[in-house]
Amino acid sequence: MSSKDLWFARFKWLGGLVLLVTIVSVLLSLDRGSLERANRLYRDGETQAAAELYRVHADAPDHTAAATYNLGTALLALDDDEAEHYLRLAAQFSDQPAGGPAVRAATGAGGGDPGRRRSGRTDD
Repeated sequence: MSSKDLWFARFKWLGGLVLLVTIVSVLLSLDRGSLERANRLYRDGETQAAAELYRVHADAPDHTAAATYNLGTALLALDDDEAEHYLRLAAQFSDQPAGGPAVRAATGAGGGDPGRRRSGRTDD
């Protein structure tokens, strides 16, 4: 193999790697964008549409506490029975603020008044 062919093979490999990194970056930004879109929908009063987007993220294998908590609060606003499940799930996460006092208050955990439901959200 000539040095020109070797250079081309390395360039081709490097180009493929750059393309792969670019594609992954774009997909991650689209994913983040959909959470931001869900937050906007929620703020605009389109709670059902926001809940659907939050559910996509909350049910994903790599879900975050924020997506799970936001789904719980959206379902709470819709008076859906699944709200408590998602809020309790969010409370089990270690990344704050979703596992914090707002979740414990909403679910009645941690000595709060279980009859008092609180609706709040966390932005990613």
